[in-house]
Amino acid sequence: YYQNELLELALDLGMRMLPAFQTSSGIPYSKINLKHGIQNSEDSTCLAGAGTLSLEFMTLSRLTGYKIFQDVAMRSLKSLCGL
Repeated sequence: YYQNELLELALDLGMRMLPAFQTSSGIPYSKINLKHGIQNSEDSTCLAGAGTLSLEFMTLSRLTGYKIFQDVAMRSLKSLCGL
């Protein structure tokens, strides 16, 4: 029987991806090492990827109850809309 294994994996992935949103604009970096985090040389973003990731983080927030995903997604979307 299914016991939320996929949701637990999605939550783990989301937590590992949160550092990508730690940018001045809130638009996430386009690359992140899931084991080590953001590399010092990383400075690129992808607007299409940021929009998609924001939608996915909103859904993850709704499914898990972790508001942090919604917060970073909304900050990113506000920055995208302001471009």
